Amino acid sequence: QEGTWTQFPKRKMSEACPGFLLRARKLHMLAILLLCALMVGSLYNSVVLFMVVPAALGPELKARSIAALGKIRRSGLPGLGLGRSFASLGRTTKNTTEAPHTGSHRSVKSTQAATSHPNAAKLLADAGSKSGHNLHLKPQGHGVAVASSSSSSSSNLATSNRSSHSVIHASSVSSVGHSTNRSVTNKHPHDGMGVASTKTTSSTSSTSSSSSRSSSNLTTSTIASTTTSTMKECNPNVQACFVRGPQNSRQIKIREMMSHAWLGYTRYCWGGDELFPERHGCHRGWGVGLTLLDSLDSLYLMGMEEEYNEAREWVAGTSLHFDRVGNVNLFETTIRALGGLLGAHALTGDPIYVKHAKDLGQRLLPGLRGNARGIPYSDIDVGRGVGDFKGGFASMSEATSLGPENFALSEITGDPSFAKAANSVNKLFHSLEKMDGLAVIEVSPDSPSLTQGNVFSLGARGDSYYEYLLKTWLLTGKQDKEALHDYQTSVAGIRKHLVQHTHGSLKLTYVGELNRGGSVSPKMDHLVCFLPGTLALGVHYGASGPEDMDLAKELMRTCYQMYKITGRDLTPEIAFFHNRGTHEIYAKSSDAFDILRPETVESLFYLYRITGETVYQEWGWEIAQAIEKYAKVPSGGYSSLDNIDYGPSRSRDKMESFFLAETLKYLFLLFDNTRSQLPLDNFIFNTEAHPLRIFKQ
Repeated sequence: QEGTWTQFPKRKMSEACPGFLLRARKLHMLAILLLCALMVGSLYNSVVLFMVVPAALGPELKARSIAALGKIRRSGLPGLGLGRSFASLGRTTKNTTEAPHTGSHRSVKSTQAATSHPNAAKLLADAGSKSGHNLHLKPQGHGVAVASSSSSSSSNLATSNRSSHSVIHASSVSSVGHSTNRSVTNKHPHDGMGVASTKTTSSTSSTSSSSSRSSSNLTTSTIASTTTSTMKECNPNVQACFVRGPQNSRQIKIREMMSHAWLGYTRYCWGGDELFPERHGCHRGWGVGLTLLDSLDSLYLMGMEEEYNEAREWVAGTSLHFDRVGNVNLFETTIRALGGLLGAHALTGDPIYVKHAKDLGQRLLPGLRGNARGIPYSDIDVGRGVGDFKGGFASMSEATSLGPENFALSEITGDPSFAKAANSVNKLFHSLEKMDGLAVIEVSPDSPSLTQGNVFSLGARGDSYYEYLLKTWLLTGKQDKEALHDYQTSVAGIRKHLVQHTHGSLKLTYVGELNRGGSVSPKMDHLVCFLPGTLALGVHYGASGPEDMDLAKELMRTCYQMYKITGRDLTPEIAFFHNRGTHEIYAKSSDAFDILRPETVESLFYLYRITGETVYQEWGWEIAQAIEKYAKVPSGGYSSLDNIDYGPSRSRDKMESFFLAETLKYLFLLFDNTRSQLPLDNFIFNTEAHPLRIFKQ
């Protein structure tokens, strides 16, 4: 009552109002009990609503209910830890919907005339409005649920033990200093090497294809879409779980670019090798459906289900005949065609790819075995199985970069002949003398020497030799000690002989070329930009020390600057450097062309995946926007460019198959904010960006 508190200014509340306090305490306890009862009741009703009822209606609704309950991780009762428990319910959910491989195109003959995809008109009509496809689900799998979506979606990925018969478990290859099984939070502490929980966001907002974003953590879809979210079991033939489809607006944009590139190919070059997008023509000289085979795993990874199924049907049908293929480059056919089949199998476990990979591998085997000295041929007539050397020499990178694909082929077929031939080549080059681990880029087939004759370079004809030393060690479960030794020795040699620095304001670090006279030429091919990613990968897995990560980051900055010198975020084929003065980096007009190579975005992917530093995503986004602005052909496809340093760029009218296989795939993975799509503890990428499963033994 009024005046109560003034009457007892120095007394406690319990003394002043003892009856009131007792009643307040009782009310307080009653309120707490009531709140607990409401929470328990709500939890029980939620379980009944989302689990019991959907279970009676079918597995698909049950899976969707689990995904919905998983949202509590982000929005409900975080202090009680209930969200993580709900998310884990999805781990053993089985889905029994079969995944039919649909496709209706006709057999395509290998002719010089451009051949349209049978559904080209429909594809063109749908190009502007298609936003995603419901993914079909396969019944195989044991114990691991994986979110699979064709557009940005709300779902949670959780991990558990694999089946006992799996060849490779997600944690079978441990990462140095990291755990392969851990969850992802908003700060993404996961190092991207293993299987992880993945958060995705759905939206129905729209935007134009050329708009830019300022943040690397966008969570809003940028295309009008109906969002679907499904759960599926891991295929036991794959033994690694990963999220398919875009998870954010930038990944959606890259998938749109992939869709546009694929549209041009299906309209004007279906079943052919490489598209001429401006003239609506097609190169068919290889006769292997090069772009199609090179794109299979990209289509599958990006959740482009309809396009993937049509491509898969072409492979499974009557159109692919390796016995009709003539003379081709052995290295390019191995990394692109054979690698494409192996990559598609690595992600899907589909045996149709094993059948064709073995057929092609057997036809390429005489080229791998090479001449009497054991040097692989540069070219091979696939149909006749006869190899030769074009130009009278063997390229160092080509002769030594055939191993991972053949090791993987032996692994999935059980036929040791491929690995045996590849291992013989590796041992031969391991035994040859080198200069501090470095090798010349051209090798005499009859009297091979790796120290005499021409330049030492990590660019054209040298690059993938060094890349595959590390990746061979990783692919074999870190068992190939000779490959590890040669990698470590070569990195020391690169530092000693090839690494150079400018002294202007940019203070760039680059890798030059060592001439036969002993001088270092201040030029660096764009191809050398594979090196930052390889160095980072080596550091992460313990092949080298942290000083190599510092070198990787400095070289990455230089590769980024190669894109800035043109003023268009396009890169020249070759850059030159002045070690002294202000004009530190420049390109000659003869080198000012951009064929949309992947090496820089490849290294950006590795640097972001391993370090989590978002600056690499921002650099990659600038490159992606430039490609969209300057290289896009309205009728479908993207074209290589001339004159990128001045005036209007001029189209070279060719879309390289590696643009779909590598450039777009690495950009897509670069913008995976969870750093878990295609975990590096389970896969290595061959030099054409095709994933190969790491061996358990």
